Formats: sequence, C-alpha cells, structure tokens
Amino acid sequence: MNPKKTTEEATEKLLHENAVTERMNGILKAEWLDMEE
Repeated sequence: MNPKKTTEEATEKLLHENAVTERMNGILKAEWLDMEE
C-alpha cells in the first residue's frame, strides 16, 4: 500500500466533498434570497 497515493486520494475526496458542499450552500443561499424578495 502506497501511503502517498492514499494521502492524495484522501485529499481529492476532501476537495470533492468541499466542492459539493460549496455548491449546495450556493444553491441554498440563492433559494433563500429568492424567498426574501
């Protein structure tokens, strides 16, 4: 098992999850702003 590869995969997974969370937050914020009007 290559520890370096595992670390890179873990980092990629975190970045992906972060991107998904950011996108969800953006959608929720947009919906919330729409409701405010």
